[in-house]
Amino acid sequence: VILTPSSSSSSSQQSSHTLSPQERERERKNKNKMAGVAVDPITCSDQPLCISFHPTRDIVAAGLVDGTLEVHDFSSIANKPKPPKPSKKMQLDSDSDDDSDTDELQKAKITSNAVEANSDSEEEDTIQSTLEIHTAEKPSSSSTSAHGSASLGKATQNPSCRAVLFDSVDATQIYTCGNGGGLCALDTELACSMSYTHGDVKTPILWRMENSHKTGINKVFQLPPSASSLLVTGDDEGVVKLWDTRMCGNTPKKSGFD
Repeated sequence: VILTPSSSSSSSQQSSHTLSPQERERERKNKNKMAGVAVDPITCSDQPLCISFHPTRDIVAAGLVDGTLEVHDFSSIANKPKPPKPSKKMQLDSDSDDDSDTDELQKAKITSNAVEANSDSEEEDTIQSTLEIHTAEKPSSSSTSAHGSASLGKATQNPSCRAVLFDSVDATQIYTCGNGGGLCALDTELACSMSYTHGDVKTPILWRMENSHKTGINKVFQLPPSASSLLVTGDDEGVVKLWDTRMCGNTPKKSGFD
């Protein structure tokens, strides 16, 4: 995951009508300058299949191929851009220096490499929590659709977390989906502050719908704020279901399916 710092789009849109042409040009140049600044990547403990950014905090949730959910806090690296690489002009100037200058440059280069190596060895650990949400699900077996084609046989052999979504209204919940057909809702604060192993008594899981789909779920979507209690999920065979989260978890069965 490569992150680039950016300013709030909503505030810039609101103020764009009151800016002078010179101020607008300056703002445009600043945005272009910011867009070219890369920061250190986030390293997950396994292959990420999906990510979702918290709407207001420097937090990203990643669903991994082994069925776990990882929550990363990237605030420390978002404000620490990588130093720019030396330009060709700087390199040519250094080649034209005399022997004494070359010696000094060589010493400086060795020192710079040592600092960079030390920085790499002290790579920021952005992981806030690791949660085994879908690791115990039994993956959906390969099936043949109505058209006679196999549906993602290789992608459903091992448990995996294939869809993650922060609640877009107030981000108090995180929704996750697995390739075993499970749909879960997690308390965001608990999920961001604790690690969870399957079977633990203390859990961030608010509710879980086992086998909500017959095949693996690969997409979850929340309707706009006027209907934010409704979720839409889609699976490998093209089945789409609508869920009312106010009903989910009330009974052991699929009470949320409309």
